[in-house]
Amino acid sequence: VLRDRRDLANHGMLTIVVVVSKLDYEIISGPDIITRGFIYARESEDLIKEIKEISRKEIQECLDNKILEWQVMKNSVKKSVEHHLYHKIKRRPTVFTIIMEI
Repeated sequence: VLRDRRDLANHGMLTIVVVVSKLDYEIISGPDIITRGFIYARESEDLIKEIKEISRKEIQECLDNKILEWQVMKNSVKKSVEHHLYHKIKRRPTVFTIIMEI
């Protein structure tokens, strides 16, 4: 627990929220990005747009393949976003992905 709290304090966090339709295999809302402690959102609009596009692409790819398993979708988004952030800004915030089904 202490290590997790230290990592959040040092590296920050990024939350990605998406709503998907399990009947139509479509993204209904999002992805919405919430950041805490690693970038100033108003000054990093381009980076947030890139993160949204990467997230949308990964989720849409899962939906196109009829994959609705939350863990698969979350891991796909998390890995892609973490990889992009490290190469772009050399930081490793904790990435949380929230996928809601309707």
